[in-house]
Amino acid sequence: MQCLLEYIQRVHILVVWQISFHNALINSLRPMIMEEKMRNNEKYLELLKDLYSIVFYFCLILAIFFTLFSKIIVCIIYGNGYNGAEIVLIIFSFSTIFSMLNVVRDIWFVCEEKEYLSKYIYLVGIIVNIILNYFLIKLFGYYGAAIASLSSNVLTAIIIPMILKSTKENVKILVNSLSIFRLKKAIKNIVFNKKLI
Repeated sequence: MQCLLEYIQRVHILVVWQISFHNALINSLRPMIMEEKMRNNEKYLELLKDLYSIVFYFCLILAIFFTLFSKIIVCIIYGNGYNGAEIVLIIFSFSTIFSMLNVVRDIWFVCEEKEYLSKYIYLVGIIVNIILNYFLIKLFGYYGAAIASLSSNVLTAIIIPMILKSTKENVKILVNSLSIFRLKKAIKNIVFNKKLI
């Protein structure tokens, strides 16, 4: 068990900087998006789609980067004693995509006065994560813990919101933000926005 915790802890450190970057981006745009909700609902929805798009694609790019270079990264930072940890790094990198989509969705919850749903969705995610950890760690060790994390993040970011009537609108917003053309527009709207500079 100690070895398992050490593997997960060391890999998690590598993913934390990725999460920090995305949280900084999301937190810097949150006030602007919430302000637009009060002024112009259409522009608010556009900014929300922009944020979803940027967060999704930047997380995806980093997950692909970690997929391609995880073995080298783990070896350079931690040495050869952590062979196998690169798989955990890859799984956690993809888990981060869904985790960050949850953070963006929380802005929507607040703006739409549905934040009460958040605690229920996350509670289900926590329970599923604990159950999956119990079984998957026994079967796959530290890989199982990473798979449980990814599964519960997919559940809370995509599956539960698709099931709940009151969150289906947000799933549509998310899906509409995933076009590569949307990303180009999002970068123009957010990165080159004079209000943010």
